[in-house]
Amino acid sequence: MALPWSLPDAVQKYNLLSGDRVMIVQLPLLNKNGGVLRAVFDAAPLYSLKGQIYRTIFVEASIALLASLLVIVAVTHWLVSPLRRLASRINQDIEGLDISDLEELKRQDEIGVLARGLHSLTEKTQSQLKLLRHLSDTDALTGLAGRHNYDRRAGAFYHTARIMCANFGLIACDIDHFKQYNDTFGHACGDEVIKKSQTYCEIPPVRMIFVSV
Repeated sequence: MALPWSLPDAVQKYNLLSGDRVMIVQLPLLNKNGGVLRAVFDAAPLYSLKGQIYRTIFVEASIALLASLLVIVAVTHWLVSPLRRLASRINQDIEGLDISDLEELKRQDEIGVLARGLHSLTEKTQSQLKLLRHLSDTDALTGLAGRHNYDRRAGAFYHTARIMCANFGLIACDIDHFKQYNDTFGHACGDEVIKKSQTYCEIPPVRMIFVSV
């Protein structure tokens, strides 16, 4: 009777015939005549188990990939996007920066703490910049506009007057022989004179006057 499968040529303990889906176990006999004891097992359940394992791995890998994508989307929406919005605001000019409309300020997590800290730092920085600009533009003794203020505003006023075909005047005042007073009584006394002279003015000190006619 012919076997439905072909026996392997090589003598091995285990032979798996994938085409016939059988496993042949060969054990050599130890008697004086020799020989080989062969046992044939149906391997179809093994191939079925192999297919189930492949399908399980594919399904679990697909679920893991989908879960990873959902995590990435959630992290991007919850963390990356707010940080990008904060970074884009930071790149703006600090004097004109306004982040009071950011939704991140209402968050109660670490990003909310970061946004509120940035908002507080921005307000303090803007306040300090205004103070520094005022100190650099204003004379400390008289309260009048200083040279930096004049340099920044006079040119724009001049060009505006020319465009409007308007005449304008610039009033310059000087105190005669004030250097002699400083040399005689000292610069500290001269500074006090300038400060006290403001109290005798009938009108408040004017920061800067540009009059167009």
